[in-house]
Amino acid sequence: MAMPFGTPGGDVQTQAMLQVFLNVHLFGMEAQEAVEAPRTASYSFPSSFEPHAYHPGRLNLEGRIDRLTGETLAGLGHKVEWWPEWTWLAGAVCTIIADQESGVLKGGADPRRPSYASRHVAAAGPGIVFEIGGRAMSEQQILSELSVDNIRNHVRHIVETMPSRLAGSPNAARMAEYSAAQLQRAGVAARIETIPGLVSFPREAELTILAPEHKVLPANTFGHSVETLPDGVSGELVHVGSGHFADYEGKDVSRQDHALRAILFSGRHEKQRIAALMGSTAQIMRNWGHPENEALPLGSVKPAWGNPTPETIKTEMPAIPCIGISRTAGAYLPRSACQGIGSRAVAHQRRERVARLADDDRRADCQQRG
Repeated sequence: MAMPFGTPGGDVQTQAMLQVFLNVHLFGMEAQEAVEAPRTASYSFPSSFEPHAYHPGRLNLEGRIDRLTGETLAGLGHKVEWWPEWTWLAGAVCTIIADQESGVLKGGADPRRPSYASRHVAAAGPGIVFEIGGRAMSEQQILSELSVDNIRNHVRHIVETMPSRLAGSPNAARMAEYSAAQLQRAGVAARIETIPGLVSFPREAELTILAPEHKVLPANTFGHSVETLPDGVSGELVHVGSGHFADYEGKDVSRQDHALRAILFSGRHEKQRIAALMGSTAQIMRNWGHPENEALPLGSVKPAWGNPTPETIKTEMPAIPCIGISRTAGAYLPRSACQGIGSRAVAHQRRERVARLADDDRRADCQQRG
């Protein structure tokens, strides 16, 4: 038996893959059953990602796991935290199990993120038969659809009839209609959704530290980042580690008093969604790489996982302004000065560290107040 499989997920990757592997080889599950089974993940070790957050004893369980199991694990000393019944945080494993004797391939696609598995079996006659979207297709049929001539015809039609396909334009709608028609012709279910779009591109920015010493840090905005008012967004600078929900424990980043706002400093682009849910009004992201890396991040803050739908567009699209600074610039911001200042009492009375993120002039101010 051969079993290629994998998943995104950072430090959860190997944990999710091991559980799926054991579900198949130890507990005898089929491929799809193995990837759908509820999973757990430990965070009781330093994270692989800057700033290497550490949560001793923490064990997350998907909500479909029996509560008695969670209580038993807690009794053994684990700090049990519950995920929803299904969450992409538990990984999204996809696998193919190949029976090398019969030639049967069985696919498993994880519903925790958009994924799809087609089934194919060894045919009684010559060639291989695939089942895609409920339609049986021979290997020859699939290869003919993938022919160079067929691809050339599609490309020629697209570039000649709708050469520019900017988001929101009439040609973009025509392209969607053409793509849906081709998928439907091949027997694959397809539909067109019309939803609001947020289109933007990275631009230059600045992060200006005014105290304890004046310093200008170059930065970039992120594509899809939400704009601020011309005067920018003012807020307290709060360090929240890697930006996971657990990193907000004991830190109130939501401020309503005297227009004080929270600025998030985290290491992952997609964490802007979590920051917005937790009440932050802007995000400063430090780039990856070695400590001497002076490159500025250039990219976008991620929208909904997979293709946005009318459901995910409501909760998973960027909702706050985001800028990125280099690895070396991030080292300048003293972590100790950013920790603990997020408490409401200290921030309201002393406002020790305040940041302003401006969109029009691409500038952010971080100043010391008495």
